[in-house]
Amino acid sequence: MNSIHPEGGDSFESHDINTYLSSEKFGMGVDTTLCPVKEYTKVKPYLTKSIGGGLSLIGGLSLDSNGSDYVHAGIWYATSLGKVSIFFDPRLYVSIAGEGNDFFDGFVEASYPLTEKVSVAFDVIYDHWWDSNDNWALVGPVVYYKISDTVTVFSRVAQDTNFEGGGSSSVRLGLKWSF
Repeated sequence: MNSIHPEGGDSFESHDINTYLSSEKFGMGVDTTLCPVKEYTKVKPYLTKSIGGGLSLIGGLSLDSNGSDYVHAGIWYATSLGKVSIFFDPRLYVSIAGEGNDFFDGFVEASYPLTEKVSVAFDVIYDHWWDSNDNWALVGPVVYYKISDTVTVFSRVAQDTNFEGGGSSSVRLGLKWSF
C-alpha cells in the first residue's frame, strides 16, 4: 500500500501486488498497480534470465488503463560491498501504443543489516522521458523487518520531485513472502 500526499493536492492510496517466480536461470513476474480513486490500473508482466555474477536480463510489457503501453528491457544487478547490499534496476521503456512517451527508469537500493531481523536501506528512483525532456525522482529510507525465513515486512518514507516545483511525499508499507 502506498499513501501519497501531493503538494497542493488531495492525498490518495495505491496498491501494488508484485509476484515473481524463478528457477536458477529463468524467472517470470507480474507487477500490478491499482489506484481506485484515480480509476487507474497498470499491469507489467516480465521475464528474466540470469547470466551469472549477480546480473540478470529483464524484459516485458507495461500496460495501463490510460493507454500508455510499453515494451521494456533492462538489467537487474545485485552485488555487495562488505555488508552493504546493492540492487540496480535500469530499464528502457519504448511506447507501443496510445499516449506513451519513451523513457528511462532507474532504481537503486543500498541496504545494510542492523541485526539478524532488521535492515535499513535507501532507495533512489530516477525517470527521464526522452520526447518531453521531463524528469522525475524519488528518494527515501526503508526499514525491513524479517518475521521469518520466508516473510519480511517493510516501510519506506519518500519524497519525490519533477524538478519543476511539483512533488509529493509518500509512505509505502509492504510484505515480502518467499516460498
